[in-house]
Amino acid sequence: MSGSMKVDPRLHNFDNCLKAVEECDLFFGIIRPDCGTGRDGSESITFQEFKHARECHKPCWYVIDNRIKTYKNLLKSLVLREHPDTKDEDLNKAITSFYDNTIRQRRKLPRVLDLFETKDLHQFDPLCFVMEDFVNHKGLPKEEITNNWMHYYDHELDIAKYIRTNFGDKVFIANVLKEF
Repeated sequence: MSGSMKVDPRLHNFDNCLKAVEECDLFFGIIRPDCGTGRDGSESITFQEFKHARECHKPCWYVIDNRIKTYKNLLKSLVLREHPDTKDEDLNKAITSFYDNTIRQRRKLPRVLDLFETKDLHQFDPLCFVMEDFVNHKGLPKEEITNNWMHYYDHELDIAKYIRTNFGDKVFIANVLKEF
């Protein structure tokens, strides 16, 4: 809810955001194609908040823009077509490199990449793939993975429904907070 976070004007905005993560009872993250606002080096403050929530052992819920899945599959297929020996663990790096070298640099684009031009995706950031993998604990054994539920959404109404479904039962949330 807008205006619900205490802000210390003596702190940088990023520090206020991380302090809010420390003070919250639970964490609700949204992954969008632009990866949030503000950058501190190579990471958005949104990604730093995700990491900080995990470090602080907060119960987490996430929603992910469905376009990310589409973009990732498209770029993955293009990268694998160009570099078929790319290992799964190197895929995000290869996708980012491909995106930077082909799309951001506006080199002659393969026809299929017209999607990126027509959808005005100049704000798309492949960091969202890394964020998605982080949330999903990619690389950990399945039995060690918890606190990683991701719900893909198409519209803001999907997010509202997800919030009502997951946070509408106050007894359930209270129990999660007690046991977490």
